[in-house]
Amino acid sequence: MSGPARRGRAGRWWRAATGETAARWRMVDEQGLSTVELAVALLTLGILLAMSIPIVDTLFNTTGRVTNTYNNIGGQLVLSTNLQRLIRSAVAPGPSPSSGAPVPAFVPGSVTPTSMTFATNVGDPNGPELVTASCTPATGGGACASPTSTFTVTVTPAQAGTCPFSAADFTDHCQWPSSGARTIIRIGNVTNGPNGQPLFVFAYGASPGPGQPVALTTAPPTTAGDSVFNTCTQGTTSQPFASCLAGEIQSVTFDLQVNGDTSPQHGGAQAEEDTGVFALSSISTVYDPSVG
Repeated sequence: MSGPARRGRAGRWWRAATGETAARWRMVDEQGLSTVELAVALLTLGILLAMSIPIVDTLFNTTGRVTNTYNNIGGQLVLSTNLQRLIRSAVAPGPSPSSGAPVPAFVPGSVTPTSMTFATNVGDPNGPELVTASCTPATGGGACASPTSTFTVTVTPAQAGTCPFSAADFTDHCQWPSSGARTIIRIGNVTNGPNGQPLFVFAYGASPGPGQPVALTTAPPTTAGDSVFNTCTQGTTSQPFASCLAGEIQSVTFDLQVNGDTSPQHGGAQAEEDTGVFALSSISTVYDPSVG
C-alpha cells in the first residue's frame, strides 16, 4: 500500500477513535454521579470538616488568648516609669508650722487601699502638682469594684502664686484648681476586686537619727481604709509627724491586676504589676522651698 493511502486509513481510524471517546465522556457528564459515588464524596467531605473544625477553633482560641495577654501587659507598661517617678518625687506642698497640724506630702484622709492623693515635684515653676491614683471603688470602700474596675492617675498643676516658696511662710498653701486635672494613666479591666487584692499598701515610720535605719510599719488594709492616715495633728519638735502618719509614709506598694477577658475560651494570662516604691530618703518628702 502506498504511503498516501496508508496515511489516509490511519487518519480515518484516529478520527473515529477520538470521536467515540468524546461521545462517551459527554454521556458520563450528562449522567452525573451514581448514588454510591455521591455517598462516598459526602463522607469524604464530612471527614475533612470534622478534622478541620477543631483545628480552626484552636487557632482562634489561641489567637484570642495571645491578644488578650498582650493587651493586659501593654496596658501596664506606663506604670513602670510614670507612677513610680511620681511617688519617688512626693514632697510636702508647704512648711509645717511650729504649732498646729503639720503639712505632709500625702493628703490625710485620702490614703486608702484603693486611692491615694499626694503632692509631687515635677519641675513646675508654680509648685508641686497634685496626684490622685485610684481604682473604681466597690460599694462600701476598701476594695476595687468587681468584677472589673478602672485604674486612673490624674495630675493637677498648682495655681500660680499660691505656693509659699519660703520655709518661713506658714500661711500660704498651694492651691490646685478643680478644673485643671488631666488624666495621664487610664487602665481598664482591673481585677483586684474579685481577687481580693488591695491596690495600695503603705509602709510608714518616723525619720531616724543620722545613720539609723527607718523602722517601717505596714498599714493593714481594711474595709474602711487605712484609718491611721486619716488624722493629722501637731506632733513634737523632734517628730513633727508623730500624730500625722501620712507624713511618715516611706514606701508605697501597688499591686495592679488586669485581665481583659476572663472567659474559659479566650481568657488570657492575667497581667500583674506588683511594685514597691520607696521615697528617695527618709526626709525627701519634707517641704523644700525651691520646689514650692
